[in-house]
Amino acid sequence: MRPTGLTAPLTVVKGIGEKNAELLEKLGLNTLEDLLYYFPRRYDDYSRLKPINRLEHGDEATVLGTLKAINTRPVRNGGSKADRSRTH
Repeated sequence: MRPTGLTAPLTVVKGIGEKNAELLEKLGLNTLEDLLYYFPRRYDDYSRLKPINRLEHGDEATVLGTLKAINTRPVRNGGSKADRSRTH
């Protein structure tokens, strides 16, 4: 007989198998109660987006972009280092 109620293990939830339960355990989530009272540490509101040129000092933002080119150049130790020049 499987435990029910808030003390039931997370594996009683459809889609949470042993593998996912092990990952959640690393977050300290072992029971349904743990999952119920697990709150994110922050919430990002993406409903009011700003273009990059409208950001002000101190604004916290997520920037989306498209990488158009990657330039590399050799460095002294024989590896390569990304070219720091910008592509506009």
